[in-house]
Amino acid sequence: MTEKIFEILEDKDVDFDKVRKQIMKDSAINPETKRLIAIACAASINCDFCVDHHLELARAEEISEDKIIEALLVASLVGFGSRAKNLAKMKEKP
Repeated sequence: MTEKIFEILEDKDVDFDKVRKQIMKDSAINPETKRLIAIACAASINCDFCVDHHLELARAEEISEDKIIEALLVASLVGFGSRAKNLAKMKEKP
């Protein structure tokens, strides 16, 4: 699947690898924090492929399991909060 995506991007003259390197380089936010953000974002949008991909990279980058777990917990909290608003619907009258 990703190969097809990259083919489409390449056909449109989008160099995803260049964009990725630019975004993930050390700058105002360090690369480790960016990887943890990527894990949390992937989890919050329920993209299993993305979560697996970023977990693999995080492990290769030797990011601690504790940090990864906390990033996933933050994503879970955001997901819970955004869905908890549906509880209020139970109090609404039809």
